[in-house]
Order: sequence, then C-alpha cells, then structure tokens
Amino acid sequence: MNKNADVNGDIENSGGRRRMGRMLALGASLFVLALLVVFAVVKINKKPYKPPVDVGEAAESLEKNTEAENQSTNIAGNEVGSTPEKRTDNETEAGGDVTQKDVNGETTADGNGETAKEQTEEPEPPAGTQAPPAGQKPEAPNPDTQAPEPSTGENKTEAGTETAAPPATQVPSGSVEDKAKYYISQMTTEEKVAGLFFVHPEVINGGLQADESTREALSRYPVGGIIYFGNNIQSEEQLTNLLAQTKAYSKYPLFLGVDEEGGKVARVAQAFDSVENTGDASVLGALGNPASAYSAYGKIGTYLGKYGFNVDFAPVADIYNENNSMFEKRSFGKDVKLVSDYVYQAVKGLQDKGISACAKHFPGHGNAKGDSHNGMAVSLLTREELLSHELLPFKSAISANTDFIMMGHISLPNVLSDNTPATLSYDIITGILRNELGYDGIIITDAMRMSAVSEKYSSAEAAVMAIKAECDMVLMPVDFNEAYQGVLNAVKSGEISIERIEASLMRIYRVKCRNM
Repeated sequence: MNKNADVNGDIENSGGRRRMGRMLALGASLFVLALLVVFAVVKINKKPYKPPVDVGEAAESLEKNTEAENQSTNIAGNEVGSTPEKRTDNETEAGGDVTQKDVNGETTADGNGETAKEQTEEPEPPAGTQAPPAGQKPEAPNPDTQAPEPSTGENKTEAGTETAAPPATQVPSGSVEDKAKYYISQMTTEEKVAGLFFVHPEVINGGLQADESTREALSRYPVGGIIYFGNNIQSEEQLTNLLAQTKAYSKYPLFLGVDEEGGKVARVAQAFDSVENTGDASVLGALGNPASAYSAYGKIGTYLGKYGFNVDFAPVADIYNENNSMFEKRSFGKDVKLVSDYVYQAVKGLQDKGISACAKHFPGHGNAKGDSHNGMAVSLLTREELLSHELLPFKSAISANTDFIMMGHISLPNVLSDNTPATLSYDIITGILRNELGYDGIIITDAMRMSAVSEKYSSAEAAVMAIKAECDMVLMPVDFNEAYQGVLNAVKSGEISIERIEASLMRIYRVKCRNM
C-alpha cells in the first residue's frame, strides 16, 4: 500500500513539474512576444539608427537629387535651387511687325502696323546693319538666357498637340538660324500657317486692351504679327500695356507693327502731344540732305521701341509722279537718286534703333494711275523701265538690309500678260524681287482688304495666291478665318508644300530671333 502511494506521489510530483515547465515556457514565450511587439511599435514610431556609412550615402544621394533639380529649374541664369522667373516673348525677342494705314480711312497704300516689344526699353539694332550712333544701347545679351516661355500655361490645341512656346532651357545655344529652326520645329501645321498672317488686334480681341480672350485667341491662332491703328491708341500707358500684354499672351515671338511714316501718316505721333512728329517725307526730301532721314527715322524708331513696337511700315520707297497725287506728301520726291539715298538712310535710322523697316510699295506705286484702296491701280511701265527707274529705291533698301518689303496691289499689263496685282504675281515677286534683285528678307502683302484685291478675289483665294507667289506674310485679309483655312487646306491637299510654308517661317524667324 505504501509503495503504491509513493508511486502515485512521484507521478503527481512529476506531472506538476511538467506543468510548471510548460507554464514557465509559455510565460517566457509571452515575454518574448511582448518584447517583439514593443520593439515593433518603437520601430514604427522611431527611425532606426543608421551607421555613418549610410548617412554618407544618403548625403551623396541628396546632393545628386538637388543637382538634377537645379538643372531642371535653373532657367536663364537663376540661382541654384530658386524658382525661375517666367519670361515672356516680349522680353526675349526683337522681331518686326507690319502697319497699315488705309484701314483708318486715310488715303494710304499700305496696310501694315504692329509692335513687337512689350518692354519700354529701346530695342537693340538688328544684325547686318551699320554700327549704331554713339550713345546707342549695346547689342542685346545672349539669347540663350532670354528665350521665351509660354505665359498662359496652356500647351494643347483642340487636337491635343503641344503648342506652347518652348521653355528657355530647351532653346539651343547656336546661331540665329539654329534658333529659328528650333521654334519652327515646335509648331504644328496649323500654327505654321497661322504664323504667316498679320492681323488687326480686333481679330484677336485686343482692340484697346489685352485680356483672357486675347490669350485664348492667340492660343488658338498664334498669328505672326498684329497691326495697330489710331483707334487702338488712347494713352501712352494704355498703349504700352496693350502691347506688353499681347506679347505676353503669345506662344511664339510676335511682330507688333504700326504705320509711322511721319507727317499725316503717324499713328503714334498724331495721338500724343509728347511725341515729336518728324513731318512728311516730302518735307525731308526738300532739304536735299539724306542724313536728315536717318535722324528723323531714328527718332521714330526710338519712341516706337519705347512703347513696345518692333516693326514700322515705313519708309515709302515710291517715286512721286503727278499721275498719283496720293504720294505727293508721302514720297521723298521725284528724283530717283535722291529718293534712293533717302530710303537707304531711313531704313538704317529705324533698324539701328531695333525697329524693323518695311520699304513699300513694290514695284513702285508712284507712277500707277488709280488708288488700290478703291479699285484697280495700273502702271503701264515695262519691265526695263521698272528696273532702270522705279525699282532703284527698293534696291537701295535691300542694300540697307531692310527686314521687310511690302508689295503693292499694282497691275502691270506691260510686264504681265494680264492685270493680276503684283501682290499675287509669281513673276513679279519671285521672278523680279527674289531672283533678279536677290532679296531674301520678308515680303508682306499690302492690306488684302483693299478693293484692288477684295473686289476680285475671296479671302482664301487671295491668301493662297500670295503664298504661292512667295509672299511670306499676308496682311489683314477681309476674312481672316477664311484666309487661314484656305491656306491650311492648300497645305493639306498638297497644293502648297509644308516646305514652302517653312521657308517663309525661316525668313520671319531670322528677324524675330536676331536680337533674342
């Protein structure tokens, strides 16, 4: 009995020890688990300790990231890490624009007028002209640090293609030619076509001021230039703001032009008492001193640049003839040599002040009978007579590196086989002006809404004919939308090649990029 009791006691003691062991093991497990839980919580809420080598790697990584960020944001020489200032097209470009006079109801033969600078600083002299007079501002800084950025933040057309002006960091550091090619490479076909048009500000909803509607219009149709008239000018502050804001809203460098010949055709000088009107060209011509034209047009260039213009549709290169009294005051005179010398000096005077000049109205309106504003204007001169007389002032303008030449709506039945206006004639524009005179600058039409064109051709027909004849820019069509769509359709159908469009854009952007 006692032995059995001992055995049972031993069994009970052994079981108790096993239970105790299991309890201790369980307790230890729970303790370890608790420690793990605590450790996990601490790890979540506290960064783990990193040895010095890891800190060094992190610092190196941070330095690399910072450098990369600086490269992507450091535009136009801003300090490392700073947010770049946005530059508008106005700040980076010194292009030229067209001005039109006939639109204001005056008896003028041109249709140009636009300004290209938003800034109030005096523009820089264009390349290829003579050295500026003493005291003139030096050459513009490196364009690579001043390339335009889109000010609108919008970079899509309706079709979803990119249309915003390229950021400054992407503009190549090469020649003017390289920059021109780069801008053109960023454009859609629609934008390329729009860039060939000069329009009045009402087309882009900016008659007296530029606002969101201006931004939207320029986003949809990034035209190449805008021409301003007396009805667009109210005060110096209003004009400066209008040009600056319009330029800021443009995706690409923009021509801003005006008709400012002096005398009765002076949109700005006639609007402001503070601006000296340099007088009619005939008054200057009567002095017999071509240097007076350099001085007068230098003054014009200075005040146009102050307000923000970059193109002046002047000087008149027509030789006065009693057959056409319209140019009695606007021409420098009757003597071909004197007129040629005056035209040369006038072009230099403007372009030495950074304003693109536009010699007009090729091939010479002075001898034509009739007013192209109201109907057909006809010159009976032969090709030989043109080359020996009427074209000499234009040859002088070409020698002065004029940025623009404006075509006149003049019919030449003794040169052509019909009465096609010179503006639409391949034989006149390409055959004579391009090939015979060797001009490779910008050729712009006179205002296409003048009767000599508008009574015979639709806006689309006239625009297509002008581009096919090798005009680079179409000034103020009666119906811009129709003219634009007409040229676009001709490109899409193959009637006009895209290479033809790009050739004109290259001539345009050589001027626009020259002082960037």
